Amino acid sequence: MPDVLEHQPTRKGLIIHPDSEGNYPCKSCSRSFPHPEPYRYHASKHNDTVEYIYDECKQLATLKPEIKAFLGVYCDGSTHYVRMAISQPVGLGSTIKGVDEEVELAFEEFLRRDFSSTEMHKETVPRQSRSSRWPSRPNTRLKSPHPSTEAITANDRHSLDAEDQTSSARDSLPEHVTGIVAVASFSSTADGVHGHKILVTTHSDTMILLGLVDLDALLRHTRIRNQLPQIIGDYAYTELLEYRKKRMTIEDPVYQGILPDDLPIGVGEEVRLEDCSPVLEAEVRSLLDS
Repeated sequence: MPDVLEHQPTRKGLIIHPDSEGNYPCKSCSRSFPHPEPYRYHASKHNDTVEYIYDECKQLATLKPEIKAFLGVYCDGSTHYVRMAISQPVGLGSTIKGVDEEVELAFEEFLRRDFSSTEMHKETVPRQSRSSRWPSRPNTRLKSPHPSTEAITANDRHSLDAEDQTSSARDSLPEHVTGIVAVASFSSTADGVHGHKILVTTHSDTMILLGLVDLDALLRHTRIRNQLPQIIGDYAYTELLEYRKKRMTIEDPVYQGILPDDLPIGVGEEVRLEDCSPVLEAEVRSLLDS
């Protein structure tokens, strides 16, 4: 929208404009009017002269905050929160079009807020919808921070023997992997883009939480390549491909996702879907059917 304030004429006398609710408040008393002409008549009783009625400022009341960047999500108890950078429009009379700030909103509040319909907003809504469906509860289990190789335990849950923590990201997936459920984060390095904590499904109706996986390994898997834009969003997916080309080291993750809070395994472990909570099992099966 053009900066209408730049074209506001400078005149002597009163210049009136609507407030945030679209009404015209009197500058001399507490009354307000839904239309400018009744206000003009009322102002004359105060011996005020209205020289200019700034109707275009009604547009300012419709300005909405804009999402500038998605910064991730986290859970506190049973509530999911979204962190993002927004640009908040400034009111009438300011030469600043907007103030940038970082905010944290509960997912329900995020849906209620009326944000400007930008590409980033269209990306954020489905990503938060996907994240908020995972059940939330305190996460007290310990996880191995590195990838592993598979071994089977006596209780039918699979455990993977830890590899050296200094090992590089794996450049291939287990043969029985069928799809991707969630990813905790992606990072950009001089060696390429790596995914951290990749939750995948298998032919055996199980899930494995992989530790460190090269993006190329994910892209070589046809179904996962098709699923990734749906899991992380088209915008983030396009950015990952750009980082993959540039091969530049960035200290912070270039994408921050979320894993199900009631996931009963750590990195390098495998679990049968039937051993998961009913809600988690249902959500994963719905992904498999899509």
